[in-house]
Amino acid sequence: MNNRIKKGLFFALNLFLLGSSFSSVNILRADTLRVNDQSIISLRDELAATAQHFAFISYGLIVRTTKNKAENTSITLKEQKVVERIDQSYVAHVKQIRPLLYSATPSLEEAVKLFGDYVLQLCREFGVRKKYYMSFPAEVDASTSLENQLALIVQVVEVLEKYFETIHPVAPLFTRIKNKLFYNFASTKVAPKVLSIGVGPVLAGLWAVKNGTAYEKLVDRHPHENIFKSFTPVPHDQEQDFIKEPSLIEKVMGVEPKEGKINSCRSPYRDHLCNGAQPRTFEDAPDDRDQIQQLFQGVVMGQQYNPGQREVRWASGCGAKSKCSKCYRYNGFHSPEKIAAKVAWAARPVALLPLFYALGQSIEEAQLPEYQRRIKLKEKAEQERKVQQEMRRMKVNYEKTIGFEQIKGQKELIEREIKMLVDYLRNPFRYQNSASGTRSVLMYGPPGTGKTLMARAIAKESGAPFLEISADDIMCDDSKEKVLATMRMAEEVASKRPEKSAIIYIDEIDAVTGNRQNGALDPQRAKALSNLLTIFDGIEKRNPFVHIVIIITTNHYKNLDPALLRPGRIDRKILISQPNTAGREEFFQELLPTEHKGYMEWLVEETEGYSGAQIVNVVDTAQMVASYNDRKMPDRKDYEAALQNSKVEQEEIPENAKVY
Repeated sequence: MNNRIKKGLFFALNLFLLGSSFSSVNILRADTLRVNDQSIISLRDELAATAQHFAFISYGLIVRTTKNKAENTSITLKEQKVVERIDQSYVAHVKQIRPLLYSATPSLEEAVKLFGDYVLQLCREFGVRKKYYMSFPAEVDASTSLENQLALIVQVVEVLEKYFETIHPVAPLFTRIKNKLFYNFASTKVAPKVLSIGVGPVLAGLWAVKNGTAYEKLVDRHPHENIFKSFTPVPHDQEQDFIKEPSLIEKVMGVEPKEGKINSCRSPYRDHLCNGAQPRTFEDAPDDRDQIQQLFQGVVMGQQYNPGQREVRWASGCGAKSKCSKCYRYNGFHSPEKIAAKVAWAARPVALLPLFYALGQSIEEAQLPEYQRRIKLKEKAEQERKVQQEMRRMKVNYEKTIGFEQIKGQKELIEREIKMLVDYLRNPFRYQNSASGTRSVLMYGPPGTGKTLMARAIAKESGAPFLEISADDIMCDDSKEKVLATMRMAEEVASKRPEKSAIIYIDEIDAVTGNRQNGALDPQRAKALSNLLTIFDGIEKRNPFVHIVIIITTNHYKNLDPALLRPGRIDRKILISQPNTAGREEFFQELLPTEHKGYMEWLVEETEGYSGAQIVNVVDTAQMVASYNDRKMPDRKDYEAALQNSKVEQEEIPENAKVY
């Protein structure tokens, strides 16, 4: 081979290798571009999830500190500034970020820069870096890669979430002590009764006993202080005129009062007093040698005594200089008014009874509103405990088998209606009205059209967990707890997902409730309807950044109450009808073996008006007939028999029981 041919071959080989290298470079560049596009999509979704999570925790902070704040609780001035700053800014920034991510010309770099600078500014304003010893830059460095920028934003949002959790309203120390001591059963019910029935009477009795003892001692020392008898002070040891009033019996017998002279201190009548004691002579003294000796020595109770002379024995505690150094003459009883006044004054302890009763009533009335409120809170806490127990028993489903590929005959409906709902569950942040959005969907249509399969396919395609509520859950005695538990569990599992979405599925809603316009509902169905209305109304009151979609299905649309069907409770109504010609062809294309594809056109015409379940039943019945006749594969006669059997079954159903 000559050199020219060798050079030509060598040149051709080099050209081939060079072309292959260019093609490989182009392929590599195309793969790189495809990977980059996919990476941008994932980064966009991650930023959307991060922004939505930040909005979720911000809304929770505002609700916890302002809307649902307990009475008599507060936060510090610094925390108030934090809450006000978040409340005034987070919604606006979320609205700015959303169009940057999902507009026709998305700008991921601008969205990352905007949101990153915002959260970093919050950290700088709130002093989060010093609090958690974190070193964050002042702003996002645009020279670094998007992955690094987004990783920094995720870390900052996690730190802000920890900081927000530390902000919660707390009552002052005095209020906490007061709440601990008061507003309970002991302080509200027991203590007032003890004051009214126990303390008041006991103190009144003790006071009365003390006054009675003091009165007895006073009368013993000074008999003229008797509240019933009247005594007149008279000069000491002088003769005075005296009129002896007859007693009541003597008055009845007609005895007249007697006049006479009487010594003011030496009266033979015992009612005449001198210095609070009765007159006493030497002969009246007891047979006591010591006392007799004292008498002879001239000392008797502090007074000089002369033997043989009638003298007065001074009362204990009374002396010549005391106020009792005079005589008192008995004048009968006081007037009734005076006795009543003295008795009333002596009955002062009785006033403690109404005083302590009023005190107990006032204490009870002052605590009663707060006490009743706490009882309601305890009942709510008990209901919350039941809800938590029900949540632990509840099963959260993650559909992994039934997708859109398994649903036949509804391609048009899936493309037109269902995929938009799936996209909302996948990317709720992209929708401008995500604060309200699609909250409930009603799927209605004849039996066997695949409503339940469609709900499961939505869950599988969107990846959202779904919880099922049966008729027993809504109509049982503890239905309220079960309904609340379902709502709470859906919100909990949704909040743990980046999309913040979940599905609540209620099958055969017409079996649970009815239409009030058709007549009065029985109490059980009325309760079930009330629970359903509570579910739909409660969705709107929860965190708007948690996207819970309720999917309900029914075969009897007309049997549902208008209050349940109104917009706001059911946002979208989707009719799942019988499959059309193309839909039936899709069914038979899937079900018929290759050898029987020739029957497809005939079977499609014969099964007009059939539901998907009926079409599957026709094929299964034909296969069963063939197996009974010892044939592995059904033929046309088997399909005809199956169709005839299906038509006979339809004709035997009463006309009023058919569903169209």
